Amino acid sequence: MKKSIALVLLFFFTFSLKAQFAISPTVKEAFENIMVLRLNEAELLIEKELKSNPKNGFIPYLKSNLIFLKLFLSDDRSKFEVQLERLEELIEEVKDNKADTSLYYNYCLAEMNFELGALYMQMGSTWNSAWTMLEAFNRIQSNSKAPSTFLPQQMTEGILNVTMGSLPNRYKVLARLLGYTGDVQKGIDLLESSTHTERTPYDMFKKKCAFAYCYTLSSLNENDSINLWDVDSNYMNSPLLVYLQAKLYKNRGQNDELIELLQKYDRTSRFPFYYLDLMLGTAKLNRMDTDANIPLERFLKNYPGSNSVKAANRNLYWHYHLIGKDKLAENFKQKVIDSGDDKIGADKMAMFDIEQVYNPRLVRAHLYYDGGYLKQALKELDFNEEMLPSRELKMEYFYRFGRIYQRQNDYESAIRSYKRVFEYHGATNAYYVANASLQLGILYEEILKDYKEARLFYNKALNYTDFPFEDGIHQKAKTGLERIKKVEKKM
Repeated sequence: MKKSIALVLLFFFTFSLKAQFAISPTVKEAFENIMVLRLNEAELLIEKELKSNPKNGFIPYLKSNLIFLKLFLSDDRSKFEVQLERLEELIEEVKDNKADTSLYYNYCLAEMNFELGALYMQMGSTWNSAWTMLEAFNRIQSNSKAPSTFLPQQMTEGILNVTMGSLPNRYKVLARLLGYTGDVQKGIDLLESSTHTERTPYDMFKKKCAFAYCYTLSSLNENDSINLWDVDSNYMNSPLLVYLQAKLYKNRGQNDELIELLQKYDRTSRFPFYYLDLMLGTAKLNRMDTDANIPLERFLKNYPGSNSVKAANRNLYWHYHLIGKDKLAENFKQKVIDSGDDKIGADKMAMFDIEQVYNPRLVRAHLYYDGGYLKQALKELDFNEEMLPSRELKMEYFYRFGRIYQRQNDYESAIRSYKRVFEYHGATNAYYVANASLQLGILYEEILKDYKEARLFYNKALNYTDFPFEDGIHQKAKTGLERIKKVEKKM
């Protein structure tokens, strides 16, 4: 009897030394605080859990989530090197805990590697990013036999399917060699199912799943009608979800709603999300508000990062020209050249824009269109393209007409305008012809149901390279081709 008791105690003691993934009330509260960017409160709760259950496998996971958000949202390069090393240590802590029978083991490792890969990408370290993302995808596949009721796995498998199903051509062969394929629609369906966390053990993942699902929809289809309140009724208490709703408004040209949302949102007592100021300033510029400079300059003053800096300065260059302060505008033009990086599409586009001859009517047409003010945008284009001095500006002229007509549902005029963009191809920037090709593909597929022409233009978009927003345009073109393939199989 004594021997049996001793064995039971030995088993219990040995088991208690192994890490577990226990969603304690403290873990849940810490996770929820992270998702609403109350990071100081989250840090205190993580320390509390560390004292009461030091072997809980969620502790390094939560620490990793917290560090990731601080780095990603601030883009503070001075802290990257030290903190990236810390993130790698936290991944090793989860690996070493030997609780690999838990479904959370591979889930946490997948997400932690995915976030580390995103940071490497933000830094411009493509090779490190690729290998870290590969490890994330390996972990997702290791959990592929998880039951469909394990909603966090639905989210990660959804991301994997969308990513691999919409890869640009230059990555597709490598992905297949590594054994990865994807199905975009399956991925979207998995992401959608992951958001139904109510009355399940996974309700703390609600905001993360909602973000992943809605961000994916907004990235693949600019006209998607979903709103965050359709997925999470409490979205307003998370800056991340507020940002995403603002992005959805931006995509749909609902500029007044975007401004109202960001002006009423209370950001106090949260980790600063500087990008919201850039979004607000840009939206006010789209409306031609004379105070658009205030949030734009606040962003540049407080933001410690390098991405989006050129875009913010370009917007101020336009703003000051449009209100007649030309000398000040030229100062910001120089800042576009001198400040920030040009790794992301918005900053590459900013560099292209300032190299063009400044044309106030094209700029206003661009801004009014982005804000959804289509009548004003169309009015700005009421002149002959022969007045424009360069092929780039003439391409933009017809491209702007195409975008406006498309949003007005005047599809014949949109198609005619987009096709005129190609008359001026040979100019230094392929953005306008690539996106005109993509939009023609969408119009032929979704409106005219002419799948032969749609395929032609989607492939045309994929043939253009080395332009701003290349990956996004290629991803949408690949997604369109996949949709056509599925429709034709059913015919």
